[in-house]
Amino acid sequence: MRKFYIENNELKLNSKKDFNFGAFSLGWLWGIGNGVFLKTFLLNLLAYILLIIPIIGWVGAIAIFVYIGKNGNEWANKGKVWISQDEFEKAQLKWNIAGIYFLVIVVLILFISAYSFINTGYKYINKQFSFKPNIKNTGSYMLIYFIKSRPELINADNPTVITNYLINNKPLNFLNNATKYNDNSNAIILDMDNAFTYPGDDYLPKGYENAKAIYKFDKSQNCLLKKKNCSITYYLKNDCHTVAVTKTFYNNKGGTDVISYYQDDKKAYKYEYTNSECK
Repeated sequence: MRKFYIENNELKLNSKKDFNFGAFSLGWLWGIGNGVFLKTFLLNLLAYILLIIPIIGWVGAIAIFVYIGKNGNEWANKGKVWISQDEFEKAQLKWNIAGIYFLVIVVLILFISAYSFINTGYKYINKQFSFKPNIKNTGSYMLIYFIKSRPELINADNPTVITNYLINNKPLNFLNNATKYNDNSNAIILDMDNAFTYPGDDYLPKGYENAKAIYKFDKSQNCLLKKKNCSITYYLKNDCHTVAVTKTFYNNKGGTDVISYYQDDKKAYKYEYTNSECK
C-alpha cells in the first residue's frame, strides 16, 4: 500500500516512484487530465521533432517518453489537488490502463504497417523483375524501358517500327547479333548467349540448352495495362521446337504485368510448337 501525507494542503506521495504508462503513452492528453499540460505538451513536441531524425533522434524521443513516464506520478501529484490517496491511485490506475492499451494498439499498427510495407515492396519487386523463382526476364524489361524512353517507339502504332529500329540501331549490347525473325516479322531472334535471354537452370526446357531467343512485339499507340494491348512475348527456339516462356505487358510509363507459361505441376511450359522444318 502506498503512503501519502499532507503538506501545505497538498497530497504528497511518500513511496517509491512507479512508472506511469498513461504519462508515457498519452503524453499531453494525460497532462490535460492531471494539470501538467504545458510541461507534457512541450516535451512531447520536442520528442515528435526528434522522431524526424533517424536513429539518434529516435533514441532521444524514446528517452523523453520514458522520462515523462518515470516522473508522471510526481507531476500529477503536484499538478492537481487530490482529495484522497484513494482518488489519486484510482485515477492513475485508469490512466495506466488506457496508456497500456494505447501502447499495444500503436505497436500493433506499426507492426502491421511494417509488414504490409515489406510485403508490398516484395510483391512490387517480384512483379517488376521476376515472375517465377530463378526465371530471369531482364531482356524483356530492358527492351520495355528502352522503348518507353524513345517517343518514336512508345508512340508507334505497330510493332514493325520497333523491330526495324532495334535491328538497324542495335541500341542494347545483347542485341548485337539480333536479326529479324523473317522479312515482315514483328519479332527478332538472337543467340541465347547471355543472362538477358536466359530463363534460369531450373526452368530451362530439356533440349533448349543451345536454343535461340525470340522477342515478339505486339504494339498499339496508347499502351494500357488494363487493355493488354502492348506486350513482348519471349520464346526459346531449338532446331525443331519453339516454346513460349513469358509474355510481358507494359504501358507508356513502363509499368508491367507478366504472364509466365511455366507450369509448376507439370514441370514444363504450357505452349510448345513444332517448327515447320521438322514437321
